[in-house]
Amino acid sequence: LEKYSLDDLLMLQQLAPEERLRHLDEVLQVGISKIILLLQDLPLGCGSLGPIREVIQDYVADLRDLSVCSADDAAQFRECILTIFGRHRGMLGQIARGLADFHQEVTTNFEPAAGLEMTGLSDCEGVPAVRQIERTLDDFFTIRTTLRLLIAHCLQLNPEDRPGELGFAMHELLQRIPDSLRAEA
Repeated sequence: LEKYSLDDLLMLQQLAPEERLRHLDEVLQVGISKIILLLQDLPLGCGSLGPIREVIQDYVADLRDLSVCSADDAAQFRECILTIFGRHRGMLGQIARGLADFHQEVTTNFEPAAGLEMTGLSDCEGVPAVRQIERTLDDFFTIRTTLRLLIAHCLQLNPEDRPGELGFAMHELLQRIPDSLRAEA
């Protein structure tokens, strides 16, 4: 999934609304598929934990929703992407619960031997599988944020279609940007 610069987002504004929705549909299909693969392939059983499986199932539901609607039917497609956007509001908490469960599994299943100290995930920085989990989650959050930003942006470009909901998506995204990142921009 390509990353979008400010210029890329501004170029979307020049597309006809139908073209913009078709572009969004294509990007969502690819990005969501990548997210599913990333999370399913988490090493050390991390992708098999309940909260992570729930996240995967939500993304599978997104693909199902997209498969039954067409970007050619603008009203139906907008409703679909609003449903997808809303479905993932609690996603960060689910991932956090999954990581807490994973930490508990590691602590429980890898007890120290021969008088060694207890090991936690913070002690496993050098373990390749743990580094892979970190890289995968970085990729997941990058793709997720890109998709949510793109959805919000495409909805913002047609304010006449959603006058009562204008701004909700972008406001939600901007609200989650840490202050440290705001200062760098």
